Amino acid sequence: HGFAAVKKAAKEQRKRISHLLTEEPSKKNMYPYQVYILFRLYSEIPFRNTFADLNLKDKTKNYVEVPKKGSITFHMVDYKNVKQLGKREIKLSRGATTQLRKFLKYREGLVEHDWLFSGKGGGKLSRPALGKLLHRSTKQLLGKAFGSRLIRVLAATESRKEIEKVAELSKKMLHTPAQTKQYTRRK
Repeated sequence: HGFAAVKKAAKEQRKRISHLLTEEPSKKNMYPYQVYILFRLYSEIPFRNTFADLNLKDKTKNYVEVPKKGSITFHMVDYKNVKQLGKREIKLSRGATTQLRKFLKYREGLVEHDWLFSGKGGGKLSRPALGKLLHRSTKQLLGKAFGSRLIRVLAATESRKEIEKVAELSKKMLHTPAQTKQYTRRK
């Protein structure tokens, strides 16, 4: 069902864990809660398996900035295309910020590392483990196993009309899409 399936997976996982969130926080319950948070984030930001590389303190790595007020920001300083695109900042929506703040509060004292996500044993979640988690979880929640690559394809497909429209305008103007964007003005 396209990119909406990722949002559906987040909603379904939220239903499945709602009773766990009323219990005392534990590593055992944190893992399924984390699955919900991952789908919530993927429904907004179609990263590769880069969510596994988000740190809460070390600003030399990809890190999460959690201000006292306002949106949480992901600072991406080490990713596949950083040499071509440079460092990036990605602000979360208000809803995603709220959910991530609740998750961060829940995980306090449960893990002994500064990474955003953890494996079942409580250590850092690796990229391959994140991929397996996505495949396993999508199979359980949606009946089809897929990972971050397909999530990225679904996100791009959902925006296909807008992408094609910009590409066509750029072609007519004999520009790259970036150059065409420089010609735009705010209303």
